[in-house]
Order: sequence, then C-alpha cells, then structure tokens
Amino acid sequence: MEMCKCGGLKMKARGFCASGSINVTMPSNINNDDLNVRNLAKALATSESSLRRRLQEFAGVTPLDPIRNERLRNAHNLIIAGKVKSVSDAAQSVGFLNAGHFSRLYAEAYGESPKVHLKHYRSKGSQEA
Repeated sequence: MEMCKCGGLKMKARGFCASGSINVTMPSNINNDDLNVRNLAKALATSESSLRRRLQEFAGVTPLDPIRNERLRNAHNLIIAGKVKSVSDAAQSVGFLNAGHFSRLYAEAYGESPKVHLKHYRSKGSQEA
C-alpha cells in the first residue's frame, strides 16, 4: 500500500487519494445530516459501489466509518468544551438524527455515554469557576 502526501492511502485503481479527498470533503459538510455515501461518492467522482469496495480493500473501513468517527469526535469536543446542554443537542449539532443511536455509538467510542460525559464536564466546569 502506498501513502499519499496527505497521509491517506493511495488508491491504485484510479490513482486518487481517497482518504485525503474524504478529509478535504468532510469538514465543510460533516454536520450536514445529508452527508452520505451517495454524496461522498459524487464529490469524489466515483460510484458508490466503487467507493465502498476501494475503502474496504485498501483501508478496511466502510465509507460511513470516517464520517461517523468525525461526527463523534466533533460531538465529544462540543461536550468537553461545554457547548451543548443535552445529548439531543450534541447529536443534532453534528448531524445525527437519532439521539439514541448517537448515544450507543458514542458510548462504544468513548467508553461512557454522552450523558455521563455531559454531567462530568458540567461539574468539572463549575468546580473550576
């Protein structure tokens, strides 16, 4: 596997850097709940099936994995910065439509529910004030 200058995997089939292109595409659209595989494939000028196949083959991920991970990372940053007041607010702020689904994914990624983190960082902030 070859690495691109951007740090992503170079896709030999077409010679484009899929993860680099995704990193360029995602930040401006990441909180948009319309950001999906179809729109991502269109932005990368490839088909959905080709995008899925290449990412799985070269990076071992689905096209939704980097989108989901970036959204969860953004939500975590909002929570620890005290910029959201509820789990629903955090979920909606980063493009998740279902707060329950968001909570499950967040807990898998960070080991605790977003509700626990909200309480922790809220109490931590009030102790520092």
